[in-house]
Amino acid sequence: MATTTVQPAKAVSQGKIVIAAIIGNLLEFFDFTVYSFFALTIAKLFFPAHDPVVSTLLALSAFAIGFVARPVGGFVLGHYADKRGRRAALTLTIFLMALGSAMIGLAPTYASIGLAAPALIIFARLLQGFAQGGEFGAATATLLETGSAKGRGFRASWQLASQGAAALMGSGIAALLTYQLSPEQLLDWGWRVPFLIGTAIMPVGVYLRRHIVEEPPKPARAHASGFEPGMVRKWILTVFAIMGMTVATYVLMYYIPTYMIQYLKVPAKLSMLVSISAAVASLALCPVWGALSDKMQRRKPLILAGRIALIVLLYPCFWLMNQYPSLPVVIARSFCPYRAGS
Repeated sequence: MATTTVQPAKAVSQGKIVIAAIIGNLLEFFDFTVYSFFALTIAKLFFPAHDPVVSTLLALSAFAIGFVARPVGGFVLGHYADKRGRRAALTLTIFLMALGSAMIGLAPTYASIGLAAPALIIFARLLQGFAQGGEFGAATATLLETGSAKGRGFRASWQLASQGAAALMGSGIAALLTYQLSPEQLLDWGWRVPFLIGTAIMPVGVYLRRHIVEEPPKPARAHASGFEPGMVRKWILTVFAIMGMTVATYVLMYYIPTYMIQYLKVPAKLSMLVSISAAVASLALCPVWGALSDKMQRRKPLILAGRIALIVLLYPCFWLMNQYPSLPVVIARSFCPYRAGS
């Protein structure tokens, strides 16, 4: 296969390029955060059922269905990025994600339009999943290829750190609304505010991506056909490596607030503090691990250390939360070093 050599971007523009590349990921995880906080509210308004557990599972299923569209978005928008350029692809993905966020924030409830209400939520999640499927690859490739090879780990780590920043922003806004509004106001209209705020990020992201993200030089096309030996094996290993990181992120950062409210009977206002602490840990530690990976000759030991720490600590952390369902115990779980493997 041919290799691509990308000249480092100007030093003064590196920070702007990183921000432009990660803003779509930030928007998606901002939506994930507020959806997870208001999952019980969305369940009541859009997925009513006689059993609250069934209602919550339906709402979480709508959240999860967006992942079904991710592989499709990865192939379709990845091909679009190859043909039209990453700048065009990244501009399109952030527009689609903002559109999905607006659809959720403005959707009429089940009481107003019946089954069309949950169908609208599901379609919005599919649209967001499709967009994120093309977003993550193009944005990560931009971070990896823009700048010197020595700082690749640090630059790419901001794609994961942006998840912490998004969770911090989303949980902060959700906490503010929960403390300032009555339960009736929150159920009536307050839960919609964060989704509409997420939609407002879109114009900023489009501007940054159209005017700041640089296109790498086109690689020389190789004439050899077929796969390189070992390519499929590398793809499979990469997929499983990313799966471990992804499962950890969604379980430990986004599901815990709902788990605390429904099973540990912790007040909603306190559950948000746990997500805030996890977001701070992610935002602070991802760049540290990324910079450390640049200084190591091999990155595999760092990945293995994070995976082993997660496997060893995950069950004891959940056991402690169930035995001692207090805020300090759950917050301490948030600083579990699962980010070491990111």
